[in-house]
Amino acid sequence: MLIWMGILLTAFLLRLPTLFHPILDVDEAMHAIFTQTWLDGYLPYVDVVETKPMFLYYWYGSLFKCFGTYNMLAIHAATTLWILATAWVLSKITQEFGSRKAGHWAALFYVVFTTTYAPKILATTFEYLFNLPLALNIYFLILFNKTRRWYWVFLSGFVFGVALITKYQAGINLVVTFLYLIWKRKEKTLPIFCIGMGLPVGCMLLHLASLGVLDDFYFWTLKGSFAYIQSGIESLNFFTRLLLRGGGYVLSTLLIWILGLAYFRRHPKNILLLWFGLSFIPVCAGGRFYGHYFLQLLPPLCIAAGLALAQHHKKILAWVWLGILVPGIGFSFPRYHLNSLYTYLKEDNPDDYKILAQYLLDHTTPKDPVFVWGYAPSIYFFVKRPLGARFYWSDILVGRVPGTSDADAPHTTTTGLPNPWAWKLLFLDLDKKKPIYFVDTTPGNYHGYRTYPPSNYFPLKQYLAENYYLETIFQGSRFYRRKNH
Repeated sequence: MLIWMGILLTAFLLRLPTLFHPILDVDEAMHAIFTQTWLDGYLPYVDVVETKPMFLYYWYGSLFKCFGTYNMLAIHAATTLWILATAWVLSKITQEFGSRKAGHWAALFYVVFTTTYAPKILATTFEYLFNLPLALNIYFLILFNKTRRWYWVFLSGFVFGVALITKYQAGINLVVTFLYLIWKRKEKTLPIFCIGMGLPVGCMLLHLASLGVLDDFYFWTLKGSFAYIQSGIESLNFFTRLLLRGGGYVLSTLLIWILGLAYFRRHPKNILLLWFGLSFIPVCAGGRFYGHYFLQLLPPLCIAAGLALAQHHKKILAWVWLGILVPGIGFSFPRYHLNSLYTYLKEDNPDDYKILAQYLLDHTTPKDPVFVWGYAPSIYFFVKRPLGARFYWSDILVGRVPGTSDADAPHTTTTGLPNPWAWKLLFLDLDKKKPIYFVDTTPGNYHGYRTYPPSNYFPLKQYLAENYYLETIFQGSRFYRRKNH
């Protein structure tokens, strides 16, 4: 119990900065906007669009219902508890292969090394959420192999289904499961696993069908996800990014890579190596290598590192604590000065958008819809006004591919539109919702949008001229107010 109190305290201290900043990354703003818009009675994937399935939004929504609208303090506190629950499951898996001491090390490694990277790694992401059900998926398979009780396979399928409706990249564990059951000559239990998996997936699909949005869900989450991956493959230098971003991540978590790979070298034939090795596929998909993608590798790697350390505990203990404390403290202390850290790293700081949101708060009522041109979901989060259109970022309208080498390339004025079908939806929404304000964030180059002003797109330029007037230029943004309002 004392050891677990220490692990809990470590998690709290390392993630304490999350309690002082409502938004740590723009992705969190997007998750909150999608969730709250759905809770306000609008249709998911129709009135507000996203490219992921629903579990994260169910999770956010349950916390918003319990603790209040847009309550990110509750989200961040719950994330810490979720990570601790994941660490506990990892310790139980580790004990199936080794000692209780090894389990404690695995749990500590997960708590520490989920924080040792860029500041955004603390943000509540899909990977944090699906790592818990994926860990349970593996744990229940191990218990089935140990006890031969069929219900463990069913439960394994159920929690895998939860992971799958969090983010499709979790689907790689379906391959892990199938190969493991075939390896253990238990392939006859695969239908039981699939039945368990089908329950959460089926419940989500029934919910979406009841809302009449299944076709939209399919379009945005399946076609949209594959298009996102394909665009990265076509536009990125895969190996350069792997070397720079992957290498940076390995250095920031170096201890568990040394220990984990040493364990895998000595024990190549087990489910942990299968789980770890196949998890590289979704991490590499699309070639973007964002920091939070690597979190999917941590559960099996932390288990392997814990098992390796338990075998050589006394010989290398001083080096292990050094490998924990240096990155743990080194990455943690600067986060207590997060705004300065974002400036130093030249990263997008969500707090920069508060002053723009304040202007809208001062000039609108809570029921007035607003529309923001660019990539600034944080404005919607801070202003808490209805969306003026289903798109709360403009990438799909301008053809900008996030994370790719041509993302900041200049675009010339044209009457042609990159995705005509998306523009049609935009103008339908603008005509229907008639947002009071149209905010153009391109003059201030927020999120690198300087080269995508509305004037580049003649139909939008014409629409603004006919329906809006320029009220003011403030903090690098043009605020257009709708005529006759």
